[in-house]
Amino acid sequence: MEKKEAIEIAKTLTLKSGWIWREPVSAIKKRKYFFGKAYWSITTNSECIGMNVRVLIDDSTGQIIRSSFSKR
Repeated sequence: MEKKEAIEIAKTLTLKSGWIWREPVSAIKKRKYFFGKAYWSITTNSECIGMNVRVLIDDSTGQIIRSSFSKR
């Protein structure tokens, strides 16, 4: 999965959930362990504390692992 695809999945979820999408957006590909499954960590409003959406997406399937919205 490409970075743009992961961001689009996160943005779609955010808008469907009624959460606020704010720039800048951080998209980092991670692994839980050295040989673990890869996933994307997407965070909106990444330079500020609060009003952040965080979405974890499985890199191989595109499925959302976890999502949350922090107001403050």
